[in-house]
Amino acid sequence: MKTELIVVGGGPAGLMAALEAAEKNVMVTIIEESHQLGGQFRQQTQFLDSLPEGMPRMRGVELANELVKKVTNNDNIQVYTNHAVIGLYEDGRVGLNNGKEILSCQTEKIIVATGADIQAVFFPGWTLPGVMTIGASQIMVNRERIKPGNSTFIVGSSDFALEVALQLEEVGINVLGIIEKDSKFHYRKQALGEQVKEKGIPLFKNTFIEQAQGNGQVERVILNHNGKREEYEVDLICVDGGLNPIVELCQLYDCSFTYNETLGGWIPSYQSNFQTSADGVFVAGNAAGITCQGAVLVTGKLAGLSVAESLGKVSAQEANLIRSHYWSELSKVEQEFNPLVHEARMEHVQNIDQAQIKVYES
Repeated sequence: MKTELIVVGGGPAGLMAALEAAEKNVMVTIIEESHQLGGQFRQQTQFLDSLPEGMPRMRGVELANELVKKVTNNDNIQVYTNHAVIGLYEDGRVGLNNGKEILSCQTEKIIVATGADIQAVFFPGWTLPGVMTIGASQIMVNRERIKPGNSTFIVGSSDFALEVALQLEEVGINVLGIIEKDSKFHYRKQALGEQVKEKGIPLFKNTFIEQAQGNGQVERVILNHNGKREEYEVDLICVDGGLNPIVELCQLYDCSFTYNETLGGWIPSYQSNFQTSADGVFVAGNAAGITCQGAVLVTGKLAGLSVAESLGKVSAQEANLIRSHYWSELSKVEQEFNPLVHEARMEHVQNIDQAQIKVYES
């Protein structure tokens, strides 16, 4: 196998990166480990916020379908689902595995768009069947059409946690409460908080799980609420320990890393064109730092554009003009989402002309 660009990850950032590069005549190969493209958007039934300019307000699943259709109809893009990158050969080829055989692919450039995963929350009994991440519960309900339980507590109070709580209620799962160990809740959209209250879902501050109990599965949970122990019968616990970028592939390429708490922890260092310290390796989406859905899409466009420029498919002058526009989009959607996230990204970008960044932001 031989290609000009491998995009690792068929989620929104990877799809957007592939489309951007393919539109500039780059031969692209998408490697996706699941059986279909679309990533986490495939089960996002809620409307997406902070989308880039020109995109109408739509649900995540609708946008996933739209991007997949464009990729499928593009002759410059090959797609390999049910394939995973498992390593690198000494000569630079990428090793792939489809569950049956090991393949190798020669490529000139690579974009790491592997996304992020939801972290577990640890407590006694956290390994019992019936304890899962909020993302897993959303997949079961919205994509697999499986009801994972009848009553639940949700651990964590992010916007995503509240959105999932509302979706679980819609399919008849009784959400007994959303618990937060801190003295304040972490959701940013006030409208979500109001919807949760309208549904009668309690919000518990200063609360944590002391223990989950059950015979072979979750049957009850003991909460510590403001120092008082309370016991509830539940058969499902959904946890949200926050998002962490998936960056193991960047480690294989020996990219340099920087710790940035606001962007999710350890992430590869990259320049304004989203190229890492490893030659020919670019990064996009949540692998470049945890951000909002609109910014995930824009970083994909930035990475795809930069690959096209590095392959000589577009002139530096034209690329800089387009890149300036994309950075303006990125600044706008991240400022709307959380100004601290964009601030952190600007601090993270390495070896760039600060004056140029000011042009991008304006």
